[in-house]
Amino acid sequence: YVLSSHYEGMSNTLLEAMACGLPVVATRVSGIVELVVDSGCGLAVEASDFSAFARALIELAADELRRHDLGAKGRAKIVANYSIAAVAAKHEGVYYQTLIESE
Repeated sequence: YVLSSHYEGMSNTLLEAMACGLPVVATRVSGIVELVVDSGCGLAVEASDFSAFARALIELAADELRRHDLGAKGRAKIVANYSIAAVAAKHEGVYYQTLIESE
């Protein structure tokens, strides 16, 4: 999956691509670094560095094993942190903590 934004919030399309197990090449804007790079789910380059973007795409195109690894890590990240079950558990924890603190 390629995300070449110069400005981006939390990209739903990026989350969806990761949920599908796609490797990611994205620009280093907003929360993309934390979501993609810090978790080892993909590659990120500076938004205006077109040569680096091309090199990252070529690198992944040539390495099937790395594409698979990045895609699997991305899917695992989404399942662990953004799936319905994970988000529901986080909300449940907030509600539970609120109940305990109000007693």
